[in-house]
Parts: sequence; structure tokens; C-alpha cells
Amino acid sequence: MFWWIYFPNEVSRIIGTLDRSRLAEDIARSRPREWRLLAEFAAFIDPAVHEFFSDIFQRLDVSAFIAHIQAQVKGCEYEFRCLLWTLNRAPEERRKEVAHGFYAEIKNSCQRSETERPQLIRAYRCLDKALAAKLATELAFEATEDKKNVEDADTKEETILRIRQRFAKLDASGEDYIVDDVIAGPAENTHEIQEPTKAGN
Repeated sequence: MFWWIYFPNEVSRIIGTLDRSRLAEDIARSRPREWRLLAEFAAFIDPAVHEFFSDIFQRLDVSAFIAHIQAQVKGCEYEFRCLLWTLNRAPEERRKEVAHGFYAEIKNSCQRSETERPQLIRAYRCLDKALAAKLATELAFEATEDKKNVEDADTKEETILRIRQRFAKLDASGEDYIVDDVIAGPAENTHEIQEPTKAGN
């Protein structure tokens, strides 16, 4: 799922051909097996076109959407969690609206699945921190924030920038190249294949 990182313009052009109103209607009546696919699709295009999902979720009939999801979520806690993560791309007011509507269902899902509970609460926290903290207290769950290593994040951004520059240089040259090789980059450590040592050395 690296296409949005290295080819944001191409991804944006593809997304521009989609019918947003139709997609909003499809999401409003989607089924659990489609919630995971939606999350994968969001990972494929985001953040190159973050506005895309923000706009689609703004078009949702929230009342109908919440009622539809509530009728199907039991036993599908993992898929529900995928949907919550995707909903984090909605505008702030819409996130809070959905967070309030799903409170009871998220609580029930956490009680049904001890395995999914931590991830459900983390996903819920991105929708509404206050409600997630309230729920964590009710469930006696330690709502610790996920720790992020700032240096690692900076290193990742620098790596992405370098790879984009490699692609830009090769595209400008008109030469053929293998995508995986460009992403891997030049050998930078002694574990790469080296020239064989001559006999007697």
C-alpha cells in the first residue's frame, strides 16, 4: 500500500473519477465484510487525497448510517474497529456526531471482545477523546495514549522524500526501472552481496 506515498498525483487522478455521492450511499448500507475493504481502500489513497473521505463522510445520512451499523455489528468487532479507524477521516463535527451515536455499541463490542477492546478504544479516541476516556473508565481500561517516537517519524518522512526524489529523477530521464529496486535504494550496509574474495587472501 505504498502508492499514495510515491505516486500521489496518479492516485488523485484515479480518485477524481469516482462518484462520491454514490460511494456515500454505498457506505451507509455497507456490511461488515466491506468495512475492512473500506479501511484498506482508505489506506491506499490517504493522505494523498485526505479530502476525499472527509467529503464522503460529510455526505452520509448519519442517523440511517448509525442504525444500519448497529444492526450488524454484533460478532464483527474486528470489522467494526476497521470502520472506526476509517471514520477518523471525517470532519471533526461529523466524527463527534458518529462517536455519540456509536457509544453504546462500542461499549458492547468492548465487553464482547477482550482481544479487540484496546484497539476499539484507541480508534474511538480518535473520534472523540472525552467519550473514549469516559468509556475506558466505565470498562476499567487503562486509556494510555499510544507513544510515538518523534525521531522515527522524522526518519520515515525523510525516507519517503528520498524515494520520491529517486522516482522523479528516473521519470525525468526516461529510463526504465524496477519499482521495488527504487524503493529499496542503493546498498548501504555490509550485509549486501559483495565481490568474492580471491583465493589465498
